[in-house]
Amino acid sequence: MVTTSVLPSFASAEAPNKQIVQESKVESNQDKLFTKEQQQDLKKVQEKAIGMEKGNKASYASSSVDKSITTLMVHKKSKGDSMTGISYTPSPTANSPYDGGELTASFKAPLTGVVYNKMLTGNGPEHRKNWEEGNYGARFTYSFPKGVDARQMIQTINWEKSNQSPTADFKVRILGVNTLVWNLHWGIKWNRDTITFNPAKPNEFSIMITGKKKSEVSKAEWESYNPVNTIAALTAVGDIPFADNLADMTGSASGALYFDMSKYKGNTDDLTKNNELTSGRLFPSENRQAEYTYYFLDDNALAAGTSGKGDISKSVVKAGHEYDNPSKSTSIPTWDSYLSIWDQEQVYNTNKLENDLVEGEKFALPGDSIFKRNLQVKSGEDFNEFKKDRFNRVINYFTHEDITKGNIGEVSHVNVTHTPNRVGDGETDVTYKGSISYVNGDTRQLIPNNLKVKNSPNSEGTIIPDTFTIGDTNITGKYTGDVKTLRLYINGVSVAWGGTLQDGKFTFYAGNQKITANDKLTMNAYDKDNNLLQENVPVNVKEEAAATGSIDPAMYTPGDTNITGTYTGNVAHAKLFVNGNYVSAGGDFSNGVFTYYAGGKIKAGDKAYLVAMDKTGKELDRKDIKINASSETTGSINPSAYTVGENTISGSYTGNVALMHLLVNGKSISWGGTLSNGSFSYYVKAGTIKAGDIVTLEAYDQNNNKLDSKRVQVNGKATSGSIDSATYKLGETTIKGTFSGNIAVAKVYINGVAQAWGGEFGGGGFSYYVGKNKIKAGDNVTIEGYNKDTKLLDTKKVTILN
Repeated sequence: MVTTSVLPSFASAEAPNKQIVQESKVESNQDKLFTKEQQQDLKKVQEKAIGMEKGNKASYASSSVDKSITTLMVHKKSKGDSMTGISYTPSPTANSPYDGGELTASFKAPLTGVVYNKMLTGNGPEHRKNWEEGNYGARFTYSFPKGVDARQMIQTINWEKSNQSPTADFKVRILGVNTLVWNLHWGIKWNRDTITFNPAKPNEFSIMITGKKKSEVSKAEWESYNPVNTIAALTAVGDIPFADNLADMTGSASGALYFDMSKYKGNTDDLTKNNELTSGRLFPSENRQAEYTYYFLDDNALAAGTSGKGDISKSVVKAGHEYDNPSKSTSIPTWDSYLSIWDQEQVYNTNKLENDLVEGEKFALPGDSIFKRNLQVKSGEDFNEFKKDRFNRVINYFTHEDITKGNIGEVSHVNVTHTPNRVGDGETDVTYKGSISYVNGDTRQLIPNNLKVKNSPNSEGTIIPDTFTIGDTNITGKYTGDVKTLRLYINGVSVAWGGTLQDGKFTFYAGNQKITANDKLTMNAYDKDNNLLQENVPVNVKEEAAATGSIDPAMYTPGDTNITGTYTGNVAHAKLFVNGNYVSAGGDFSNGVFTYYAGGKIKAGDKAYLVAMDKTGKELDRKDIKINASSETTGSINPSAYTVGENTISGSYTGNVALMHLLVNGKSISWGGTLSNGSFSYYVKAGTIKAGDIVTLEAYDQNNNKLDSKRVQVNGKATSGSIDSATYKLGETTIKGTFSGNIAVAKVYINGVAQAWGGEFGGGGFSYYVGKNKIKAGDNVTIEGYNKDTKLLDTKKVTILN
């Protein structure tokens, strides 16, 4: 793991030589910050500084650094203890060294900077304000190998773990004075609000490390940074004119980003479906080394821009400084080629839906995954008799070359094996594994492939389909031998599986396939174990004679369940349109009469019509529906105010209201209500409505026609609460602490893993049973407090005691 830090040196403001130095007024009492001896030495340094000539000041204060951002500036040293590292731990269940693991990018940077004094003295309060508000830091730009998707990399970061890693330790000295030396420890973090991307370079992202704000951390954490030391150092430096000649501040900081590669969605240059090759694993690299470069953008690179004055997190990067202070990481082995099993004799490569992975090598073995393929051995053939390397294929990810035979480019030799070597009749999973040896001595394992082999037994059979007439429901035909199942393909795509086979004849339902004269139909025949007996048997298709027909709907009364009427000819179904909008398709047409379910979709005043169709979907006729306008219903509701916790909404109604619909925050909750003699009540399940919710009741008549909609006034007070303390003593079985407010139940997380709901809360105190020895020293434990409706009210880190 690497370390990093953000540390300043010092510069002072310009002032007239004759200006008198005044004692600074700071928030903290001098006696609390400095010993008597330190106060005396500090006064001597101040007096010495008064006599310094303006021309002797360091030039850093007048450099191009934008000092409007903060008084705590950051500058990377060109020399010092520095390291940029990378490591990768595959998942314990990984099939290859690259699958689903954790990638760690760590660094350490030696730093100095500028504590910029705007006045001759009395600058301490401003320095302290910037420190307590975390207004210091630097920007890091990460560049990964070509093809890596930086936006997807950001999504994989374990932020909780990553933000436990950054630390900053450094020393402040008033030069030549042994008593004025302070060792400081500052809290820093990865600031997710500062993430940016470069559209021109999709393999890069940028993020700032900034200071932790006092207001955002617990009192205990803040005290762990020894704030008295920092306040003393910043106060002393702020009281010394021309401090850059008399003070020094150096050190380093460390940190790391942890990427969960199981969540990685794949490279931008991945040509496979859903980026299957690169998803969920360590990214490939042309040189077979996973590495990155980060650029440390310090005070020389940052400018306030439009929003960064007084806020470093909103600063911008100066033009020409985007790639300052590069630091290339160490490297770890990764892959550049992959195993993709394929029939070299091109007999079983029947999958035409996938992209060709190698130019000239068409199609693929059946299967939904590049790593999982299916092989249905044809009748009369035997997998055990095939050449051992028949399905071997290794492809270079970047050049898209087939390198299976080796001796190409940097590849010396490719070795692929499969187990088991022999399979029985029926279905067997065969695993293909291998490795690549390179001319420089490198070796890389290949990601395993699985081939599900169905070896053909001694079964035989054939099918002879009849000519299919468009509009027919079934494909029919004859069969011989051991045929038990059929599969239908339309234009090379499998669409259905099944069939009824008896006494040498078969029927296969195809009424839902919308077959046209331009479609190409084929069928495959299988035995009882789904072994292929006959493949790609053509089915001839012909059009039927032109269909005719008409429809005559009867008058419809709004609220009726069905539209009724008569028809002639080949009408098989109809479509309903209301006010020009398509509503539904269907209808029951038999012996010249029909019924069509309307479902309350037609109301008084609407314009509706039916379109009559034959069985192929061809339009035969369309007719308007006459609507009885005298049946319109009316009604209204007036709900009373609802108090949170009650189980009913009550109120009054008028007219034809028969049913009500409850919505909370726009979401449908339930239908119901009891209505009688102008009054109604509506049952509400406990916890359904909370303070602040937007609640609406809708009124409907008996035919589900909407009559009215009213908002319900909600009375009640939102619950609140906090966990004030939480401690656990090693070896005990419970977490104990204090709380306030409406907390009723809790959930504990140990190193990010959720435990059971529980806890006893009362009298301002609580206990949560966690079990003996479940929490260990060094664990990260948090507890969340919820109200009785399981609404999260507060989260607290648990203090672990020995």
